[in-house]
Formats: sequence, structure tokens, C-alpha cells
Amino acid sequence: MTTDRASESIRNKRRKIYRDATVMRATKYVDRRSVPWRTRLVASGTLGASLLVAASSLAAQDPFSDEVDASEVGLALPDTDPDSPDADVDSDHERVIGRLGVGLLGTQQAALAAPDGTISSLSVPTVGARYWLTPAFAVEAGMGLLVQTGSRDYGPETGTLGAPSALVLHAGLPISLAANTHFSFQLTPHANLGFAGQTLSADGVEETSLAGFQIGAGARIGAEIHFGFIDVPQLSLIAGVGVQGRLASVTVKGPGDNLGSTAFTLGTTLDNHPWQIFTGNVAALYYF
Repeated sequence: MTTDRASESIRNKRRKIYRDATVMRATKYVDRRSVPWRTRLVASGTLGASLLVAASSLAAQDPFSDEVDASEVGLALPDTDPDSPDADVDSDHERVIGRLGVGLLGTQQAALAAPDGTISSLSVPTVGARYWLTPAFAVEAGMGLLVQTGSRDYGPETGTLGAPSALVLHAGLPISLAANTHFSFQLTPHANLGFAGQTLSADGVEETSLAGFQIGAGARIGAEIHFGFIDVPQLSLIAGVGVQGRLASVTVKGPGDNLGSTAFTLGTTLDNHPWQIFTGNVAALYYF
């Protein structure tokens, strides 16, 4: 009798534990019996097919590849179009091949006679163009014009000192020796031709004319720096130093004897003014 009661007590405890477990499962999980078996079958098949396709795609992709397709990215970098003419260039210098650059070509000198017949000079800013025929060779040409107006008194006598005027012609053959991303190291043989004149007048005295002629040639070595680092590779700044020879001839024609001087000078493009590396030897171009 005692044994039967003990067995019944154990069965009751098991039933209670089973009921409690059933209630916990019903509150924590969705009862799958409430979903039709056909729906469960379709959902299981769809999930399995999706996992299979994803696994096949990952297996086909090289996990160690660093290449990224631009079409898979929201924004592509500039010049990534394979049809772009600049897609394969390695430097800003190559981008301007076959383009015309226009701007300042530096400051050139023109010889002019002083009233006593000695040689003086005028600084004439020169503007012009440069065109790169190949990655290594280019041609450039420019002209500088200085025209001043007005007059001033000079000397103890009443008179005027007319303002000087000058014309300078410039030609060069730039050669690119090496080029990097935004930098081109260049050698530029060049030639210049200059003319200048001035008139002096005084009351009752014949006018005196001052004139000068100068021809020069030399070579300059330096660099052309393109502003591709700020996305403007068409803009460049050119600076350099070199040597040149200049032949100058001046004349003074007026009352009395005519005066004249001729001189040949060989020296650096800086002369005796080192700061000219920032003034007379700097050029700026924009390529179209």
C-alpha cells in the first residue's frame, strides 16, 4: 500500500513538471503547430536555397583580392572612366601634352642708352604661349611691350624727359628631362630680341634721341610644377636659373656729337640681383 502511494506521488510530480515545461515553451517560442505544414515546408526550402546561393558566391570570390569594382561603390574617383583620355596618364605633365598654355613667361631685359652714352636696361614683362609637341619637347613664344606716357622736367634748363618704350620678342624650346606626379624637370634653351627708345627735349635745343638694341641667347634649367594636388593640373608655375650671353648696342643722337656703346655680357640670368629668381625667372601658365 505504501509502495502504491509512493509511485502515485512520483507520477503526479512528473505530470506537474511536464505541464510547467509545456507552458514555458508556449510562452517563449512560437507554437509550430499553429503554422500549416505546407507553409513550413516552403519557408524551409526558400531559406536553404538562399544559403546555398550565398555560399557559392563567396566561394567564387577571391578573399585576398584588393580590387574593387567602381560600379559596386556609390561614388567613383575622378578620371576612373576607362574611355577618358587621361585614364592612363601617370603625371600632370602628360595631361598637358598637345594643349596650349597661355600666360606670363617671365621678365626680359631691353637695352637703352643713357644720356651720357652708357648702357642701361629696362625690365619688360613678357606674355606668350607654350605648346608641348611630345612628352619631351615643346615650343614657346612671347612678346613684351612697355609703353609709358607723360613727361618730367630735367636739368637746369626747361624741358622734358620723354617716357621710354620697349619691345621684346622671346622664343624658347623647353625640354622635359624627367617628370613625376606634379613635377617636370626641364631645360629650356631660349633667345630674346629687344628694342627700346626715349626722347629728350629742351627749349631752343634740338631733340635728343636715345635708342637701344639687344640680342641674347642662353639656357635655363628649372622645374614646372602643376597644381594637380588641388585638382587643377592645367595651371602650372615655372621657375629656374641659367646662363645667357647678351649683345647690347645703344646710340645717342642729338646736338653735337653722336654717342654710342656696344657691349657683350655673359653671366647668369640673376645678374647681380639674387631676388630675381622670384621675379624675372618665374612664369605661370594655364593650359587649354
